[in-house]
Amino acid sequence: MCARLDQWFVGFKCTASEGSAPALGRLDPLTSKPLFTPETKIALENCKEKCIHLQDPLSIEEMYDVIRPNPNSPHGLKQYLSRRGESNLESFHLMLAHFGNTGMRESLADNLNLTGTARHNLHIRHKLQISRLTDENTRAVTPAGWETTLPYFNNSELQWVNRLAQQAGIVGATKLPFPNAEILQ
Repeated sequence: MCARLDQWFVGFKCTASEGSAPALGRLDPLTSKPLFTPETKIALENCKEKCIHLQDPLSIEEMYDVIRPNPNSPHGLKQYLSRRGESNLESFHLMLAHFGNTGMRESLADNLNLTGTARHNLHIRHKLQISRLTDENTRAVTPAGWETTLPYFNNSELQWVNRLAQQAGIVGATKLPFPNAEILQ
């Protein structure tokens, strides 16, 4: 919030002190006076001082998806998956930063980034599927330590196994080995 307030102030101020961010504002076209008065800076500092007391408008239940503990889990603790995209996106960008300065070919770096992006998205989808499970018996067969580990990376292979099952005589989408396999374009 403080950073956004600073950006807003820099975007409209018309003069800049030595060592501060350059002024990006403009004068009022009719009166040729700055839009900010000297009191604006004081009001901005007051806002920045008080913004630490702001609360999120959503309740805790609306901010997170709950992943219930696996029945085999020794601790029985819940995990919380944030519904807010920014924190997940920022953490994902942190992972990509390691590929930024390695001196490799651009095409290889692009392939690694796209592969990493696809695997990250699959991992998030897998965690969301776990958070939506309600029957604890459906989770009892998976060891707790492996539950959040992604069981596959390639939906094309899953579709191929589903096609083999259909050729072997399995009928019905719910009886396929991988009923949630994503159909790729």
